Amino acid sequence: RALDLLLILTAWRLHNPEALLTDTTLIMLGIVALSFELTAALSGLYVSHRSRNLSHLLFRTTVTVVIAFGVLIFFSYLSGRLLALTPKQVLIPWLMTTLLLMLGVRLLYRPVLGILRKWGLNQRSAGIVGDSTSANTLRIRLQKNPWMGITVQQSYSLSQRDAFLTAARQGRYDQIYLALPLCEQAAVQDLIAELADTSCSVYLVPDVFTFDLLNARTE
Repeated sequence: RALDLLLILTAWRLHNPEALLTDTTLIMLGIVALSFELTAALSGLYVSHRSRNLSHLLFRTTVTVVIAFGVLIFFSYLSGRLLALTPKQVLIPWLMTTLLLMLGVRLLYRPVLGILRKWGLNQRSAGIVGDSTSANTLRIRLQKNPWMGITVQQSYSLSQRDAFLTAARQGRYDQIYLALPLCEQAAVQDLIAELADTSCSVYLVPDVFTFDLLNARTE
């Protein structure tokens, strides 16, 4: 978050190297920073993207920047004082430079984090509940993609429920994946309720095989 705010200020300075930080300029920068932070919170820009593709992160970044500057444009036209300081020849280059800096930083640190995770750094431990096809597929994919930084510590079947809950409550896992068939929805709800007092992030893995049998689809 602090780096993104610094990039906004840096982009402004690149196009206004001799401008003084007057009260009006600070208000303008504050509008962009505040609207960016609020939009980032609503769009989930700062949630973990380790298991999502890069294009998803870049898209959210682009949307957040455009909305933040859109708010500034709105206030600029409401106040002639702000409009005088943010003409099109300054505002548009500032927006584009900010966007390019933020996208560039994300394009750079994503591969760096991937390398660090392959070396065993910045890891998150995971537990998988279920012995379905979806559970096996998930485990194999996580093991084959170490750049995600998710290490599968152990897999459990429903018969190992108590052992799993004990391990989860002891803080052995950062993330838990429930990969149970549709017929075990009662067990899924029970596990979610039992995990409510832990710090684990719980994810539901859809039973794709059963979905195929039912000729089901999601939208």
